[in-house]
Amino acid sequence: MFLLHRPSEAEIIQHLLDQRDTPFSYLDVGASNRELPAGFNVDHHRARLGVGESAFERARIALTQWKMYPSPFVELCFNDRPVMPGTIIAAMINVGPIWSLNPCRIIHTIDDETPAGVRRIGFVLGTLADHAECGEERFLVEWHRADDSVWYDIMAFSRPRHILARCLYPYVRWLQRRFRLLSADSMQAACADDQQTER
Repeated sequence: MFLLHRPSEAEIIQHLLDQRDTPFSYLDVGASNRELPAGFNVDHHRARLGVGESAFERARIALTQWKMYPSPFVELCFNDRPVMPGTIIAAMINVGPIWSLNPCRIIHTIDDETPAGVRRIGFVLGTLADHAECGEERFLVEWHRADDSVWYDIMAFSRPRHILARCLYPYVRWLQRRFRLLSADSMQAACADDQQTER
């Protein structure tokens, strides 16, 4: 949804309520955990967050508090929403006179350990009809037992859906890349802040 004004809290709440029964805006729902669909841009970025179980726990808390959304670049509506399947959030971006409100729904959460000894916590978001793009975004924190390292992993497949996103395609791709980098910075900062607090 594109607007020429910043939406009020009441407008945002009503918009999210309107999305409750809206289907996902693409066919390959859940594909981020299997073979990725053709015809989409695929983006992947990783950042090291620390070492050991305490770092993994800090990263897990940061993820459940939506710290991976870098403020003020992206404003999450609303960051008190529970990380559970079915939860709907919207990422709000302001570019010049245009405000973009992009709704997503959590498809499923991830809480497992791979055969290679990687402990994983995270979730997958899928875009809804009013999102400028269509596709999925997967957010993970990983604890690699082999070397005790903790990582933030963000992966997405997407393509433009709204005509404005298609017209501004190179700029949208730049925004997506910037989001991934700032998202990693935000997670690293959240974990670092917690480390400072513990001392």
